[in-house]
Amino acid sequence: MLRDYSTEGERLILPGMTKDFSPRPHQRAAVARMLSEPAVGLFHQVGAGKTAEMVMGVMELRRLGMVNKPAVIVPNHMLEQFAREWLQA
Repeated sequence: MLRDYSTEGERLILPGMTKDFSPRPHQRAAVARMLSEPAVGLFHQVGAGKTAEMVMGVMELRRLGMVNKPAVIVPNHMLEQFAREWLQA
């Protein structure tokens, strides 16, 4: 039986997020999964908020002391867009 992360995602606090951004339930569940598993694949459709999930997950892992120097690998042609979306979150 697969584990359901939706209830764990609802309990996440996620300090440091901008007031304008409110994560959707599937994004919170993805972050909860990142905190619980060593490797996670984000296979959502285009526009589903994968970048925000990565930002929230990395920052939460760092805040909780689970990682020291997180690295996010981004293709060169996506770097500017990724950086912009990171700052928006």
